[in-house]
Amino acid sequence: HLYRPDGSLRHAWQIAAKFLQRDDCLQGWFNATHSINIWNRDENGRGCFVLGGYGILVFLNADGDIVGHSFVDGPWSYNILVAPESRADRGDIYVRCGWNHGIMYYPAVPGNGPSGEVYHLGGFNQPMFRMLKRVIPFLNGRSLAAEWINLPTLPEGALFFATELGSGVLSTATKDWQWKLEGGMSLNTVSLGQIEDQPVALIGGMDGFVAAVDLRDGRIIRRRHVGAPVLGISQTAVGKLLVTTHAGVQSLDDNWLPDNSLSLRLNRVLALGDNRLLVSHEDDTIELLELQTNW
Repeated sequence: HLYRPDGSLRHAWQIAAKFLQRDDCLQGWFNATHSINIWNRDENGRGCFVLGGYGILVFLNADGDIVGHSFVDGPWSYNILVAPESRADRGDIYVRCGWNHGIMYYPAVPGNGPSGEVYHLGGFNQPMFRMLKRVIPFLNGRSLAAEWINLPTLPEGALFFATELGSGVLSTATKDWQWKLEGGMSLNTVSLGQIEDQPVALIGGMDGFVAAVDLRDGRIIRRRHVGAPVLGISQTAVGKLLVTTHAGVQSLDDNWLPDNSLSLRLNRVLALGDNRLLVSHEDDTIELLELQTNW
């Protein structure tokens, strides 16, 4: 479904029903969308979607018609990242599957048509709209973050991925990890921020710790226990942290010392920017909080 900014329905495309009619797919199944991104734009600037299904990527044109598909080496396809038009590798696609080998890499081809390559599955040659060229080992588990990042040490480009078991920075030039942080973790939330003008990943987990990971090398450069399992972390424009736990919301100053708190029994949070948090209470009611600037 596509919606207008006012919430009204613009298009409803029956992708699963259309996919059932195809006879060129042996491996992969599409009955739900687990991830979505724009892989191309037509001559009028309309977005063309790529959808992550079960063991399959499905490519659409701007009118919602299926123009091709690609096999995924694993089940559910999450975290589709497409290199933007401003990059030399524009159109390259990276996809994470949490229960297989890791990150899948599909290079772009000239033009908007199919790659012309096939995936050999016994006696069946499955067409690949974009060919799977590499599977890059990573961590299993629930996805928490997947973003393009800018690092001076990796001018050709880098991707940041995080799961409940750890995180890492992937070089788009080498298709290998600049660093990985793994083991002994049970993360609930990850966001990106800065400490002393250096890019960091802000991580929080069930153990009640909040930590800052230097994106350049994966070192943990700051760590603090906040007293309860962490649900969310966001950074304000002045560098403060808003840390949401099962016990409420805390504000930490730029040295990560507590300077305010709000006691609530919470089970989920969504940071909306501008010091606003949408929180879910233990009784499953939701509340929009706007934290004042003196926090």
